[in-house]
Amino acid sequence: MTSTTRVPAVRAALTGLTAVIAALGVGHLVAGLILIPAGSPFLAVGNATIDRTPAAVKDFAITYFGTNDKPALLVGMAVVLALAGLLIGLISRRSLAPGLAAIVVLGVIGVLAVHEQATGRLALLAPPPLRPRRPDSTDAGSS
Repeated sequence: MTSTTRVPAVRAALTGLTAVIAALGVGHLVAGLILIPAGSPFLAVGNATIDRTPAAVKDFAITYFGTNDKPALLVGMAVVLALAGLLIGLISRRSLAPGLAAIVVLGVIGVLAVHEQATGRLALLAPPPLRPRRPDSTDAGSS
């Protein structure tokens, strides 16, 4: 049975924001517990974004922000995620399905970014077919 009542807009928006903050907090906590700061989905998405940024945009950011270009990116990401959380809450006023789907999409993006950025001990957590190959790992015994 579905409910046709709407949650008040402010309450819905704050609930979405809280959900996004909680998800980021859990991801960051897990990264801290396994002692791999690069395992934080927030930082991994930031690094993946930097990897995909065109050179002209990187040059602009370095020129405009100087050595604070990465902190500026992270602040920008935090603002975008906060706005996404508010929007997720608003689209979930009648039904939880759209909000849950949006949170799952954000989670998948974070997991993919962590996997892409995985090196060292973090890569060991990935299932064997998904582990990144080391460039120096060759079959020495097959020669």
